[in-house]
Amino acid sequence: MHLISFARTVFRYQKNITNRNSPFPSNCFLLNRRFYDKFDVNNAPFRIRKLSLSERLYITVLGELKSVNNARDLCQLVSKNLSNCRQRLKKHSVNIVKLCTQQFEFVVAHRMRRGQQVFSLYSRIWEEKALVDIVNNIRRRLFNHGREIVFSVCGVAFFNWEKERIPEDMLLSYKSELDVISELKNSTVFCQACGHRLVVDRVMPGVVYCSCPHSTSATNNSRDNWVPFAERQDMLIWRKEHKDHQGLYMYKVYGRFEEVNAQDFFHVQIDTSYRLKWDRTVADLHVVDSDPSSNSDVIYWEVKWPHMFANRDYVFKRRFIIDMKQKMMIIVNENTEHPAVPPKSSVQRVSDYWSYMVIKPLREFSEPGIEFVLTYFDDPGLSMPSYLAGWIAMSALPDFLVRLREAAQRGQIRSDAKTYGTVASDFEALVGATAVQQRIELIV
Repeated sequence: MHLISFARTVFRYQKNITNRNSPFPSNCFLLNRRFYDKFDVNNAPFRIRKLSLSERLYITVLGELKSVNNARDLCQLVSKNLSNCRQRLKKHSVNIVKLCTQQFEFVVAHRMRRGQQVFSLYSRIWEEKALVDIVNNIRRRLFNHGREIVFSVCGVAFFNWEKERIPEDMLLSYKSELDVISELKNSTVFCQACGHRLVVDRVMPGVVYCSCPHSTSATNNSRDNWVPFAERQDMLIWRKEHKDHQGLYMYKVYGRFEEVNAQDFFHVQIDTSYRLKWDRTVADLHVVDSDPSSNSDVIYWEVKWPHMFANRDYVFKRRFIIDMKQKMMIIVNENTEHPAVPPKSSVQRVSDYWSYMVIKPLREFSEPGIEFVLTYFDDPGLSMPSYLAGWIAMSALPDFLVRLREAAQRGQIRSDAKTYGTVASDFEALVGATAVQQRIELIV
């Protein structure tokens, strides 16, 4: 390669040669003073031992080129060197291999160093990009759910139980609900002539209905405008239009279950984890906050709706009392707001909801046989015709009550070992706490 380069240099400047005795131009690197000084060309013999193989080749070729006076001599020199190339390669094979090895090591080391630099650079870029992505994700999540995260940590401190707690007087005012139901049944679903039952929406087995010649279906004869709405096995349902929400109704349910005891029925009402197992309409249900001293809780409840509609969720406060003297349990629910559960964009928050239930055993709390009254109202925030709302209530409410009855049966609760094991102990603890509280009130 060096010989060919010399030849190209000679022929490139052949036209500009002024001294025929020297085939090289004046600016050729072979005539450079520094080249002569480096290799000590003017001092013969050369110091070959201090020179590398490539430098030796340069010097050898330089010495031979001094005798070249024309192109013919140059061609002969080239031909001679090509013919002796094989012998020279064999003669200097060790040095050639050594040089190739050094060159290979240098190239490999250089490539590895460059590769390491590139890898380090891209790793740093990827780490920075990953860090930026993580920070952006955290910032986006905090922006979207920041209020929920902060309030969930500090929610207890922001909820004023002294102000939001359901008054005990309100719970005690519902003790007469069973008397109200007795009057309501006599005025709406019993015949005034024969005293037998009137048909509400369907004939139920085991019920003796009125057979008077002029017998009619159940009518609205109550003082409070409660109208008979539906009847299911051992259950009666009334409804009344809400005075502040035209087209929406309040519902009152009376039930008498001979096979269910009050202790289990009460447990089904207050155990949120157990309801997740038996109520398929529940998407989420958990206790948000509690005030054990007053048997009060704040509950979050999300209800599944059909695919065409958004789910509804409720945030409500609950309080209950157990009256051992009159053998009565009262549970009251009322909508509220809690900072730990702000409204969700994908769920419709129900802002107007309340209910109260009175449970009374026929004999003892632990013996089968209860009667109960449930009264409730909620505004789902959906404008619909009254007949459609009535149809939904007609199908959803009785179905829920049937599943509630099945869940409260002892066999169903017994199938859940954890629930079954804690029902009696929890109930005894609640009864004991209520009794102690009543004794304190009597002493005061």
